[in-house]
Amino acid sequence: MIEKRSTPRLMKQTLLSYDVMRDGREIFDDGMAKTLDMSPRGLHLELPKTVDRGDDLTITLNLDGQMVTVSGKVMWVSHGKSFDRAGVQVKPGQNHYLKWLNKLPVND
Repeated sequence: MIEKRSTPRLMKQTLLSYDVMRDGREIFDDGMAKTLDMSPRGLHLELPKTVDRGDDLTITLNLDGQMVTVSGKVMWVSHGKSFDRAGVQVKPGQNHYLKWLNKLPVND
């Protein structure tokens, strides 16, 4: 399969909390999840409950002892028996997140 990504994935697993924003930025739901991998443009998440494609998320990650908040949009969801997986596109301007990612080793 040909890789379409223009940026590498970082195989970093970390726990996170998230808020689901809907209807004019009101918090619709919240939860806990973990990352399966990360890149400058997105996060691959494993969640015990469902989010919907198109949801806006505010995600707070503990990245090596530093709390980082990042905003993104759910681009895809895959439903499993116990957990769902979701791809979240990081919104532009998340420089604090990008700065942290640049410190990590790349996994091809």
